[in-house]
Amino acid sequence: MHASATTRRVGSIEITAFFTAFIAVTYAFGIYFFPALIPEMRRDLGFDQEFVGLTTGLSQGGLMIASLLASVLVPVIGPMRVMLIAVAVNAAGLLAMAVIANPIFMVPVMAAFGGCAGAAWIAVVAIAPDVLPARHQGKLLGLMSSGTAYGVFLNGLILPPLVSGSGWRSAWAVVGALSTVLLIAAAWRLAPLWGHSTRRTAAAGVLQPPSRHLRGLLQPTAILVIAILFVSGLVLSPFQTYLSSLLREGFGWRMETASRCWSAIGIGGMFGGFLLGAAADRISAKWAMVVAYGLLILAALSVFLAASIWPVYLGTLLFGAAFNAIFGLIAAYIAKRFPPGIAVPLQGATMVALGCGSMLGNYLGGLMADRSGRYEGIYIAVLCGVIVLLACGLVAPREDRARAAVEATPG
Repeated sequence: MHASATTRRVGSIEITAFFTAFIAVTYAFGIYFFPALIPEMRRDLGFDQEFVGLTTGLSQGGLMIASLLASVLVPVIGPMRVMLIAVAVNAAGLLAMAVIANPIFMVPVMAAFGGCAGAAWIAVVAIAPDVLPARHQGKLLGLMSSGTAYGVFLNGLILPPLVSGSGWRSAWAVVGALSTVLLIAAAWRLAPLWGHSTRRTAAAGVLQPPSRHLRGLLQPTAILVIAILFVSGLVLSPFQTYLSSLLREGFGWRMETASRCWSAIGIGGMFGGFLLGAAADRISAKWAMVVAYGLLILAALSVFLAASIWPVYLGTLLFGAAFNAIFGLIAAYIAKRFPPGIAVPLQGATMVALGCGSMLGNYLGGLMADRSGRYEGIYIAVLCGVIVLLACGLVAPREDRARAAVEATPG
């Protein structure tokens, strides 16, 4: 009854818009903003590429640690408070980057960016199933998972005029100010959700002993979901990391061509989350995931076997659509498949698995490229990995048929 009253006061469209914006600012304005400004910042601050690797690696470490921490804090202080704290810390970090003079201070800020991104996502997926209509949860979670794509698209619009007109510091200041405005608006408009979310998580049994959470995470389906996110990071992160190298060094194409392929990934991501999420509402999250991994197989084949640029454009468009949708589909699957006492820590575990897989995949991809001097082998490995993911999706139980059995499991 309380959930119904809350969502009447704060409409589903408004909730979805704010939650999507949270993901956009913590991912696109946080961990993905720095790479776009590396040349200008290196020229002024004097750091090298090794330092770039260190800071970006720490952002992934911050994401994993914060994901685990957020899964503990959400039941205690409520997902809305965790979410707003993450956005506040992220906004402070953006403003700090605008005035930074010594690159060493970028290290904790970049780690904080990763932490804010992980914490915001865990909080979003913890509260979304309770405040959004069940019949629309798939498409709305898919839309939220595409928040990064919307933010990256916005980055492409605002960065050129800001950097060319006022320098890289002005870019950090502008996105920091925008994030602060979002924070104030959200704290005001979403205030009715605060107490509700805290009471709901406590009442629903999330505050259980750690041993019970561990038993829940050791269920076969939970292990399968964690494995899916690990393999997703293992093969999908290298797809992006080495795409420009494959196109420019492997195929000998121009930088403008590679840039258009990245634009295709962004455009696909802007629509893929919503469309595949809508499919999840109709055919289940399980089968929507199967469709997404099928699209990723086509994407890998289109890029690897390309004889011209047009199949690559198609492949990168399909990749963007499926990649950005996967995380919302997994979140929807977990929310419907598991009770809250298992779902919240499982969301944290999947983010850690994703981060570990991404770091390992990027390392192994670089090792393969160094040893062979070619990038095609990476994409053969990506194709094999996505076929494994498709098989995992096929054997996963449908979420809407299995939750009753999970809730009945003695603990």
